Amino acid sequence: MANDLSQHVKGSMATAICDLAQYTSREDTISYILPPVISIMKDAVTEVRVSLMSNLGKLADAIGEDEVNNLLIPEVEKLAKDNTWRVRMATIEFVPNMVDFISKDTFDTKILPLLKVWLEDTVHQVRVETVKCLMKLKSNNNSNFDQLWLENLLELWFGELHKH
Repeated sequence: MANDLSQHVKGSMATAICDLAQYTSREDTISYILPPVISIMKDAVTEVRVSLMSNLGKLADAIGEDEVNNLLIPEVEKLAKDNTWRVRMATIEFVPNMVDFISKDTFDTKILPLLKVWLEDTVHQVRVETVKCLMKLKSNNNSNFDQLWLENLLELWFGELHKH
């Protein structure tokens, strides 16, 4: 179904396959569910990728941090730079969910640079969604992303961002 010609079939499959990951073993999820998900992440149809990003948290939770770091993060980094602004938006909306299954170090090295790039995006709505994402991170009750973290981050970036 991941190779079906219909974008509706692939979009529905993206949702269903992420739901299915919650009910299969970690090993089966990695072996049988993750490969079609990676394939769908590379799909040419925007709606399919957006549908997948909206449901990816369930899959990431099922496979564990190592697989997320090795298999999903590289694909998320590609989607973060996608030419279609709606795909970038869906990726941004996924970021607050990531803190539940990646380390702070991984977040700082892989995801934080993407947030900065999105704050400089040419599409206004992408920049707005990035600010909302930062606020969600700050308010998600994770001690790594508190008010002090946000203030330090914005202070660090302010010198460069004020030019935009």
